[in-house]
Amino acid sequence: MDELKGIFKNYKPSQKYSEAFKRAVVKEFEEGSFSKDFIQDKYGLGGNSVLLNWCRKYGKFAYPKNNTIVVQFCFFEKLVKYIYAQFQLLYYPLILFDLPQIYF
Repeated sequence: MDELKGIFKNYKPSQKYSEAFKRAVVKEFEEGSFSKDFIQDKYGLGGNSVLLNWCRKYGKFAYPKNNTIVVQFCFFEKLVKYIYAQFQLLYYPLILFDLPQIYF
């Protein structure tokens, strides 16, 4: 019997969470402020797929079940804004110094 205690010493029974709690955790994750690992540690979520399953059920983004990489919209939006800012840095000197402009 003592050898079984050693095997199961880190075992925690599964915990039930309310739907409101799950939605709040998913919303916090989808805002992009924290990583999956940080949120799992913050709320004590066990397992690697608990948060992912909640995101599939309550989230507003696509979370495919295969190994497809999904770029979240908030990341894409930030990337577009960054590229636009870089473009402006390169384009404005053309206007200021009346250099030949490149039209797209």
